[in-house]
Amino acid sequence: MKKTLILFFVIIVISAVSNQSQGAAAPTVFPYTVISVVKEANPRVVALAIEFEKDLPINWKLDNAFQVTAELSPVKSYSGDLIANSAIPRARRTITKAYTSRKAEIGKPSQGKFVIIEMDPEDYNASSWYFGFNPGIRQAIDYKENLRYEVKLLCELNYFKPDVPAGKMMKPGSVIETVKTDSTFEMKSTKIVNADQFIQGIYTTPDNPTIKEIGYNFYKPTTLSEGEKLPLVVFLHGSGQSHDYLNFPGDLMVDVKSPLLANQGGITWIENGPDKCFVLVPQMPARDTKDAAGMMAWQNSETRKLLLGLVNKVIAENAAIDTKRLYIAGLSMGGVGIWGIITDPNPAISQKFAAAIIISGMPKLFMPASTDSPDQKKAKLAEALAADYSNVKIPVWLFHCDTDPVVNRLGARVPFATLTGKATVNTNGDLVPAAGILKKNTRLMKYYAAKGKTSGKEVRYTEYQFGDGTNFRDLGMVTPMGHNSWEIAFKDKEMIDWLFFQKKSR
Repeated sequence: MKKTLILFFVIIVISAVSNQSQGAAAPTVFPYTVISVVKEANPRVVALAIEFEKDLPINWKLDNAFQVTAELSPVKSYSGDLIANSAIPRARRTITKAYTSRKAEIGKPSQGKFVIIEMDPEDYNASSWYFGFNPGIRQAIDYKENLRYEVKLLCELNYFKPDVPAGKMMKPGSVIETVKTDSTFEMKSTKIVNADQFIQGIYTTPDNPTIKEIGYNFYKPTTLSEGEKLPLVVFLHGSGQSHDYLNFPGDLMVDVKSPLLANQGGITWIENGPDKCFVLVPQMPARDTKDAAGMMAWQNSETRKLLLGLVNKVIAENAAIDTKRLYIAGLSMGGVGIWGIITDPNPAISQKFAAAIIISGMPKLFMPASTDSPDQKKAKLAEALAADYSNVKIPVWLFHCDTDPVVNRLGARVPFATLTGKATVNTNGDLVPAAGILKKNTRLMKYYAAKGKTSGKEVRYTEYQFGDGTNFRDLGMVTPMGHNSWEIAFKDKEMIDWLFFQKKSR
């Protein structure tokens, strides 16, 4: 009898253990998407969108429910070498807010099966693309699988349980189903907001003697009404985002996204514009190649022919583009290229665009400021004054820092003074304005505006007071470099609104 009872209890214990073992399900795995946005210097991871199995009750504040860490393993250069500077050790990400959402989108709290975890884009380990040198050649490389995130749930989350009817009354469901803290999370995909909607391509001009192709990024609004007409913004990048034609002479697509992702010059019009718009971001195919006249980069005649041909192609293929609202914006080397276009003696070229934004550029050559002697300053001033501005017939807004070490501030001061006739530049390079044209004067910026003396079109000039760099954060920059005034300008809503307001007369 005793043996029977003992055996009975053993069977019960084994059965209970077995049932517990079968009931202890493995931790649930939830996928998430890493969301980046293009910031001042490169794309930064600003959020994770975790997808759960069912709806979660609306919760606007889950900031303390998660812990996120990130590690960036070193990426390889175009030539296949590991770039040591691209590695970032494992560290916590700073969570700024977390909430439930119906969609995997930032900033839309609601009841849904997603949790959006927003993070500080200035975290040291927030990059999703590497932008640097290895050595001397600009590298723009997607971290891809080298982007290693770890997500931990610190407290259980309730799944949404609808009320159940009891006669005519409603009462809460009696069973609470939760997401356990031992759940695991795996990266499913990555995306860059808006930038992923650009398509990449190559435009060819076979009859060019040397430079026959140009790569580009093109954005088309996702929703277009019948008969709708929208502006096109063309953005010309600076020297650092040029195609690496020395190592990849036959593969323009290898780094074609570089000018799109390096800064906000291609994205800001979509994110901050008052209207929907088309955006074209071409890439310089052969920066250092000179044409017969000795011109290079965006002022090379072959490159310009490719650029304008590409613009015409885009217009021909998209009937919704308003040809009265073609705009061009550029920084540094791109600004130099714009000067070449708007000063061209052919009106079909100089007046093709309705308005231009030129940032840290100049009409002729780059003129490093550094520690020039008085004679050097005098020679540079004479060179800037010698440029021909008589063909500029469109509205222009210039931006520059007062202590730009790469492109001398004369590159903006002299054109503004010459175009308006309302200011002079003295031998020290100081801009001396006439009464009434200095519209704003603060610790951080000076803003001038006047009518062009021959064109009658508005000319604006914003000069940021970078000085010794102490104010770079207050100005809105992330790079303590006086050349990078585009980090401020591309966030200037007034400038963007002004540009979209310009329209060519018939």
